[in-house]
Amino acid sequence: MILLSATEGSGWEESLSRAQEAEIPVLLIDRGIEPDDTDLYVTRLAPDNIAVSTSVAEWALETFPEGAKYFVLEGPAGVSVVNERNEGWNAVMEGESSFENLGAQTANWSTEEAKSVFETVLKSNSNDVQLVFAQNDEMGLGAAQAVEEAGLVPGEDVKIATIDGTKAALEALAAGTLSFVAEYNPLFGDQAMEAVNTALDGGEVESYIQVESTTFDSPEAAEEALPDRKY
Repeated sequence: MILLSATEGSGWEESLSRAQEAEIPVLLIDRGIEPDDTDLYVTRLAPDNIAVSTSVAEWALETFPEGAKYFVLEGPAGVSVVNERNEGWNAVMEGESSFENLGAQTANWSTEEAKSVFETVLKSNSNDVQLVFAQNDEMGLGAAQAVEEAGLVPGEDVKIATIDGTKAALEALAAGTLSFVAEYNPLFGDQAMEAVNTALDGGEVESYIQVESTTFDSPEAAEEALPDRKY
């Protein structure tokens, strides 16, 4: 049995074909492959990135009924979760003429890189940015640092939405620094082991097993969740 969490989405066809020829079942953990050939693996276990990023976009529409100028901080290029998070966000936002897309740039999941990138964005737009969609919590926290150093108030002058749902992000949401956090639940070890055992026993496994996640849209929601947060 091979458990694969692919740091790059593409280029797996030959390796997975060889595993298949050797009758070694493959389970994808979290990250998918591109193209998504379900014949090459038993199942993928992961939250639904498209649904998660769609929830962020829908929150943005509700929060800014008259529109806003926004910037997207992306993860590394070529990673399946980045492509999926873009897909969900763009499907909602591209038809919204009241929202102005100021661009997108990778910050490689890094707080420091996100701070640097967003400092440049703020300067080039004379601080006229109302919304940041950060594809993970760390980049959102970096954007918040850039907002503060620009003399603005994160959560008020610039609203920041993130994905992951770490304890640090929920603490920032509780403090009002972040405005929306979509969980990307990593706690699916038991589900993975169940799929492994079923596959090894020759049982049928669905080609995609969705890991349930939730969202946090207020300081109160974050405060309620924090005492039991496991990551």
